Formats: sequence, structure tokens, C-alpha cells
Amino acid sequence: MKAALIVLVSLTGVIYGVLQKTNGTCQFNRQCFCYHGNHHLLVDCSNRYLNRIPNFPSTVDILNLHNNSLKIIPDKAFENLHELLELDISSNKLTIIRSDAFVGLHNLKRLILEDNRLNDFYSYSFGVFKSLVSLVYLNIKFNGNNEYSIIPDYAILDLVNLESLELDAFDLPLNVFVFGDGFSRLPSLKRIKTGVCKMNTVNNETFSNMPHLEFIDLSQCSILHYDAGTLSNRTQLIYLDMSNVYFLFEYFRKFIEEDIQSSKVKILKITGIVRQAAELPLCFFQTLNNTGIEFLYMDNNSFVEAYNDRMEMCNAVPTTLKLLDFSNNKLTKFYFEIPYLFTLNLKNNTLGQYLGQNSYMDNKTGISQLEMIDLSFNQIISLSFTIFHCQPNLKTINLSHNFLSNITFDLSHNINLQLLNLSSNRIKLFEKETMELVSSIAKNSKLKLT
Repeated sequence: MKAALIVLVSLTGVIYGVLQKTNGTCQFNRQCFCYHGNHHLLVDCSNRYLNRIPNFPSTVDILNLHNNSLKIIPDKAFENLHELLELDISSNKLTIIRSDAFVGLHNLKRLILEDNRLNDFYSYSFGVFKSLVSLVYLNIKFNGNNEYSIIPDYAILDLVNLESLELDAFDLPLNVFVFGDGFSRLPSLKRIKTGVCKMNTVNNETFSNMPHLEFIDLSQCSILHYDAGTLSNRTQLIYLDMSNVYFLFEYFRKFIEEDIQSSKVKILKITGIVRQAAELPLCFFQTLNNTGIEFLYMDNNSFVEAYNDRMEMCNAVPTTLKLLDFSNNKLTKFYFEIPYLFTLNLKNNTLGQYLGQNSYMDNKTGISQLEMIDLSFNQIISLSFTIFHCQPNLKTINLSHNFLSNITFDLSHNINLQLLNLSSNRIKLFEKETMELVSSIAKNSKLKLT
């Protein structure tokens, strides 16, 4: 068989290098493929209908057993794999892991057990992870198939170097959901992400045993009651994803004021959490001024106005904010000072009538740093002549899928414009003045018109 070059990306996403696939199968097991390179050996035994774990040479660095028919990990199944760094046993039929299953894996960094049937206390033998002294990442999410399942505290006590944990979170009815005392024995834990997730009540006790969290992803969680202040004063928290966790509007407002305002979150994802038509709370952005927020995703909500004409002091987004995504809402008005924003996504709203006479940007502060604006799918018939003024750094303007029949807006300020997307409009022919202006910009900025 001819050799083939393969770029190997590990389970961590790290590129180990360009590997040489020297033959179709491994010499020690004809069901598996072997890849060599950069002093690493990857063995891929995925999708092979295996019902038992084969024997492997001690030189394996990365082992992929994804999507087989394994039901149990017996004692000492990987005893000789002292160099193994990553092990993927996801999408099998595992129901139990023996207490000495991972003996010998003292160098293992990442373990993926996602999408199995490890759904009760009997699935994890006592001390099951005690040999994994170097483990920094554990993924055991999408294992629960009942309503009261979470990895038992005793199973994780030995993972003192664990930094990232992905797991299911089920709650007993009427209970406050709390990650138990065992999590307090994980001093390095900084990242937690839920898979299948159903919590009755979340409050300030929920994460009390994980004081060092920097990353929390509860997206897709079903949370019946969320107490305001649950995450207050978590100054180490820099990433929070609450997407599709449904909030009544009043609880959303309290969540921002009591949880986010006192945090140092840099990336906040609150996609699809407000499902009833509502105006953005007054002084919403002012509550974020001290967080240092850089990326804010508020897409797929039901906000009808993001506009403040009552208190001028509240009309600016935080100076640290670089990306703001309000796509797929129901906005009929949007107007803020955005002097330091780089990316503004207003795709798929109903801003057409408003933008015919107004701008999305209050330019009292002068020049904006904005580089990309997306106004596609907004039912725009025409735009204000000055809508793109004071934005010399604009590189991309997306006006596709609207009802424009001509360019009635001024682009003379946009000397760095590289892409003007007018596709799927009603434009048949550009006026002479328009073409001259576009040609002038194109000479200096390599403008592409679509």
C-alpha cells in the first residue's frame, strides 16, 4: 500500500505533526490503523466493532477506541501503556469500570468516556481513577439515562491535577443542585462543562466546592429555579455560557445585575435565554463596565429594542468589548456608542424601517474602531446617507438579503473597506456616481463587491 501523508490533530486539538501512514493496518493488530511521526504513535481502533480491549505495545501515545461495542474495562486493561497521553473510549456500551482498569497510565493527560452507559454509582469502582496522577482532562458527559445521575464524589477524589471536567448533572426533585464535597478535593479544577443537564434549583451552594473555576458551560441545561447571586463575586471566572437556559425577563435582569456585574467575565454567551418579547434593560451595558468583557453573544433571543434615549450616561457599550452579537432577535431599534467595538452582528432582525432614517451608532465620541457590521436579513429598503460615517476602519459591510434597489448611503469615509456584500437585493444597475466612489475605494483597499 502506498504511503500517505496525514496531519495528526490529537484529541486536545494540538497538531503533533505530519505523520507517515506506513501501512493500512498496525502490525500488532490488523483491525487498527497506526500513524507515526514526531516521536508519537497514534493507534486508531475506532469503528471496528470491538467487544474487548486488544493488547497494545508500550510505545502507544494516543489510543482511539471510539464507537465500538465495549461493555466493561477490566482490571489492568492498559497496564503496559506507560507512555499513553490520550485515551478515547467514547460511544461504546460501557456500564462498569473496574477499580484497577487504569493501572499503569500514570502519564495519561486526557480521558474521554463520553456517550456510554456509566449512569449509576455502581459504574465507577472505588478508586477507579487513582492511577491517573497526571490527568488534566476528563470527559464523562452524555452517560446519564435516568434523572438522578452524577459521578459519585468518591470516584474523583484522586484526580488532584484535574483541570477540566465535562459531565452530566441530574438532580433529585425539589433539591438544590450541589457539586458535592468530592469536588473540593480537586484544587486544580478550572473548567466545567455539562452534557445532559437537569437541575431543579441552582444557588450559591451549587459551585461552592469549586472556588477556582474560570470556565463554566451550562448551555442546554434545564434549570427550574436560578437564584440571583449564584455566581456573584467570582473574580476568577472569565468564560460563562448560559445559552438556552430559559430565564423570565425579570430573572434575566437580576442575573446580569447580581451575577455578572461583580464578575470579571471576558466571554459571556447568553444565547436563547429570553424567549418572550422584551426591551433590553435600561443601563444594561453600564452594569458590564467593570467586568472587562470582550465578547458578548446575545443572539437568538426575543429583544425588540436595544436603545436608550432616556439616560445618556448609559448609552455606551463597555470600552473593553470587541464583539457584540445581537443576531436573530426581533430588534426594531438599535443605537449605542460603540467607539472600541470591532465586530457588530445585527443579522436577521427587523431594523429596516429604523435604519432608513437613523444609524446603529451614536458617534458623539467621534471615530469608531468598528471593522465588521452585519445587517443582512433586516428588510432594509434604504439606508441613512450617513450611516457608515465615522467608521474608517470598516473592512466588511454585509447588507445581503435585503430589499435595496440602489446605494443611497455614503461610503467615502470607509477607506479601508474590503468587502461590501449586496447579494440577494433588488439592485439591477449602479448609478455612475456610485461606481466612481466604489472604484476609488477599491484602488486603495482591494474592495470586493458581491
